[in-house]
Amino acid sequence: MQGRADRVKGSGTDLTVVDLKTGLLEDGVAPHHHRQLLMYAWLWDQQHDVWPLHGAIEGLDGVRRVVALDRSEGEDLVAEALSRVDAFNAATGFDGLEQLANPTADACRYCDYRGACAAFLRAVEPDWEGGGRTFAGEASQVQAHGAVLNVTVAMELGNFVAPSTQVNLIGLPLGIEVSAGQWVSVVDAASTASPVDFRPRWQTILWSWDERPAP
Repeated sequence: MQGRADRVKGSGTDLTVVDLKTGLLEDGVAPHHHRQLLMYAWLWDQQHDVWPLHGAIEGLDGVRRVVALDRSEGEDLVAEALSRVDAFNAATGFDGLEQLANPTADACRYCDYRGACAAFLRAVEPDWEGGGRTFAGEASQVQAHGAVLNVTVAMELGNFVAPSTQVNLIGLPLGIEVSAGQWVSVVDAASTASPVDFRPRWQTILWSWDERPAP
């Protein structure tokens, strides 16, 4: 764990950790600020072998809101924080990253990386993208037609049922880097009169990989 308090005032064992704040403050020390001061006290103790007895939040008004800092409370707080960091690091290993995914319409709506998330691609429902169509699979054909590019995808995942496993993303601008044989995902494309043809719109996201990503 790393960090540094804005100021440490006092001498000997009578020290106060001071954290400066620029926003609006409560009259006293808010619980989340108290926890922050306890962690600063723990860090100071690790480096200087002295536990600061007090912590203070100082606002733009120059007023310090002071609170006592209990060593055992601080040590328990840091132990819990380090335990959570260890659990997070373990879960974000190559085999565990997807354990953190909990796809929902609200959770994923503004995520630019949802097209690269296998959990999202498996879970996405027809109404998640405001009526947009999401699908993924291998690009079986990429063809230029005038100033646009059309990509045929052998759909493996999607939020709709198509009459064919081959669906088309048509009207892509030339210069989009996608090749036949790549695995692609298309998020939030617009439907057309054809049930197998879809067009990009301003919010459509296209991802491509040389190999199929891990499921």
